[in-house]
Amino acid sequence: MGDLTVGETFQDAVYIVTTETGVAKTGLTPTATMVRISNNTRTPLTVQEVGSGWYRVTTFTPSAAGAWAVEWAVAGAYTIKHEPKIFKVGGGQVDEIDTAIDAVKGSGWSADTDNLEDMRDENVGGFSMLVSIDGLATGNGAADGTTVVDSARTEGNDFWNGQTLLILSGSYSGQARRIVDFTAVSDTFTVYPAFSGQIVTGVNYVILPVRPYSERTETWFSVPQEEVAVTNAAGDKALPSVVLPDIAGVIVRVKAGFLFRAIEETSGGANKLSGNQEIQVKENAAGSFIDAINFKDDQFGIAASTREGGGCVVGAINVASEVAAFNKTYAFQWDEAVADAANLQFNDVQTFLVVTFYD
Repeated sequence: MGDLTVGETFQDAVYIVTTETGVAKTGLTPTATMVRISNNTRTPLTVQEVGSGWYRVTTFTPSAAGAWAVEWAVAGAYTIKHEPKIFKVGGGQVDEIDTAIDAVKGSGWSADTDNLEDMRDENVGGFSMLVSIDGLATGNGAADGTTVVDSARTEGNDFWNGQTLLILSGSYSGQARRIVDFTAVSDTFTVYPAFSGQIVTGVNYVILPVRPYSERTETWFSVPQEEVAVTNAAGDKALPSVVLPDIAGVIVRVKAGFLFRAIEETSGGANKLSGNQEIQVKENAAGSFIDAINFKDDQFGIAASTREGGGCVVGAINVASEVAAFNKTYAFQWDEAVADAANLQFNDVQTFLVVTFYD
């Protein structure tokens, strides 16, 4: 609603995946049709594949004011990721949005807006409005492809978070990434995962209300290990590995966990950890160990010659830099484990990974 003035061009895009696997599908010939709702006039649109499962219509200029809609279709066992869109031509974007919000909110309320933020921030009829815009990079983004800069943006911090930024020109045309942060002071979008290279000045882009990924969090456990004995001589202790399954997904956050059924003191005196220590994780084949869980000096204090029930410790560190892909094995170790006396014995130990990813 209220998207275009008369004579303003329209653009739209969809993300298409194979229904069974959820993997982006290229080489399709989807159709898009523009419908004028008042008289059901239907106009076929020209569709262009822009890569990585993305398809867009070339520009279309509605011929008259009124309500319009766009319909997408594709043959075969594919799913179109696209939020249904009905938009209005005539009156201008801000004026029409304000009118619609006023109608829903009722008398006595005023939008008092001349920008996009009030359109997005107001909840209309119980749902948050999403905004779609075209843009042009006005400066060079980060060399690693994680940012896009556009000084024309005037919205506040985090305004665009969760929407999708699709590159329309340049070396990485067709790549789409989720916006994870927008910083107003520098007019900078941060995306994840990164584009394949730097987004430079002059690159055209569009921000879409389409969310091509759904976020999921799953936990995967190791097989149990009978015992880990921490002595009074510092040394690395091997812990069981975790295997992530062969599924599609982009990993964004990972926390590591340590689980044990019981802890036993065998030295004959009170015992506990001696000094700060870490449980570490790495990709088994080619990675390097990084800290995942921090233990503090004097942790796991226990009376002499006793046995207590176990527990579960989850680290606060995001280890996605190392646990970065599915269908891999991740090794764990207790780095320089040491107790005041020999031994602190941890029984029936497991490690686990709590993985948040876009599928």
